[in-house]
Amino acid sequence: MVMETLLLRKYEIDEIIETFNEGKVVAIPTDTVFGLGCVFDSYDAYERIKEIKHRDKDKPLPMMCNSLAMIEKVAYVDDKARKIIEKLTPGALTLILKKKEVINDYFTNHKDTIAIRIPDDELLLTIMTRLDKPLFMTSCNMANEPNIESYREIYSIFSGLVDALVMENAKSDVASTIVDLTKEKIAILREGIITKEKIEEVIL
Repeated sequence: MVMETLLLRKYEIDEIIETFNEGKVVAIPTDTVFGLGCVFDSYDAYERIKEIKHRDKDKPLPMMCNSLAMIEKVAYVDDKARKIIEKLTPGALTLILKKKEVINDYFTNHKDTIAIRIPDDELLLTIMTRLDKPLFMTSCNMANEPNIESYREIYSIFSGLVDALVMENAKSDVASTIVDLTKEKIAILREGIITKEKIEEVIL
């Protein structure tokens, strides 16, 4: 489906928040790679993100929260997870946690876990604070293609597919580290800037 993509600047925060609040899909820079996101309770936008980037239908989207308090509303946080969140976030670290029932099983493909991170990005944190809800956010690239940090490249690929594009480059082309905290021993599923050694230092 081809549509007109609304082009926004980072300072047009009211318009960005309104677009998210309307349940639309927004391409937006993050503290890691360029992101493709929507509010966490929009079923239509959630499915559209998967369609836009040709993501596997069985692969749930990660979530962003603005604080430990927001994470605790949607997932179970034990002492180990709390230490990591307090010491290593906000930043490029995604945590796999057990989800709470407030997150519909639909959004996790009926899995009992969810991937969550707190971005080190003032705009995204402000958006979630103003909305008072998390965002689903995945990398803004076609599935299995390289990560993107340039908004011009995002525009060339996704113009007409997304509802809005925030015209500022992402801070990196390196995605976040993903750590599974649902088992006794932590497991690194994807290593980014934050290393396994750094994570283990925090919990020792």
